[in-house]
Amino acid sequence: MKVGIIGSGIVGRVLATGFLNEAHEVMLGTRNISKEDVVKWKKENTKGLLGSFQETAQFGEVIVLAVSGLVVEDAINLAGKEHFSNKIIIDATNPIAAVPPENGVLKYFTSLDRSLMEDLQKLLPDAKFVKAFNSVGNAVMYKPKFSGTKCLSAAMMTRRNKQLQIFLHHLAGKQKIWAKWKQPEQLNLFVFFGAFLVL
Repeated sequence: MKVGIIGSGIVGRVLATGFLNEAHEVMLGTRNISKEDVVKWKKENTKGLLGSFQETAQFGEVIVLAVSGLVVEDAINLAGKEHFSNKIIIDATNPIAAVPPENGVLKYFTSLDRSLMEDLQKLLPDAKFVKAFNSVGNAVMYKPKFSGTKCLSAAMMTRRNKQLQIFLHHLAGKQKIWAKWKQPEQLNLFVFFGAFLVL
């Protein structure tokens, strides 16, 4: 499978390496291919490709959004909205506001009435969104190992869609995890429990 990772920060690089290790074709999308961390990643991952956001969106059959929530819409526009149509989009972004935490609590620029992924779905109505990798640290995104613990519980939600169900089952088949289906009449959501980046 061709996976395009939009964003070359630590999350993008970790996910790109994980997909490469599972024999997928991967392009890491970046605004600057000369950036030190990107050059280092390429040296360590010789089969990985580098490209602009647009080249990455065109390349990927599956696209991962791995940028700050503050700039994700800009990244999509740079990539070209037309390159997201009818593709699976893994949304790893968080709507964290550009203000300091208050009493240790992060501030968000969304509200309880709307999520960032809802905004992105409106921006890209023909894309097939799934939320993943946004609630765990990058150190445990790929095949995490915890002393005395066999399972990391997490959840990915998306609109009910056969292609996404097949994709998530493909991921699930690589790990000992379990899935639970909500009745479509209740939620019209597919809820998947398991370890993040269950490649």
